[in-house]
Amino acid sequence: MKEDLIEIFFQNKEAFASDNEPLGYIEGHEVNIMLNVGRPYPPLLRRPAYTDSPRARKELETHINELKKLGVCRKVGYNEEIEVTTPVVTAWHNNKSGWLVILENLIPIISQKGIQFPESMRL
Repeated sequence: MKEDLIEIFFQNKEAFASDNEPLGYIEGHEVNIMLNVGRPYPPLLRRPAYTDSPRARKELETHINELKKLGVCRKVGYNEEIEVTTPVVTAWHNNKSGWLVILENLIPIISQKGIQFPESMRL
């Protein structure tokens, strides 16, 4: 049974991704996808960025500076290898997590060591 399955996979190897065909290839099932990033923009791209008040921005900066002083955050060199990056920080609001804040000109790196910030980004 297992050998039969391996043989079927081997006979149809073109259907699977490879170095030459990273998406796989099945004759008769070609699809042309046109990506459009020009105007008019799709509705999801037209949404305004999240804004915060000057008070909220100051509080967030204060919190990030405290995390840096505690060693939870640190600058990361541009040539440093990291596993995960994200432009979002999960913040706490009314003792509940899940409030996401996008940091302008700042990309924190979330890892098991904590939140880290690239050295090349403005803090």
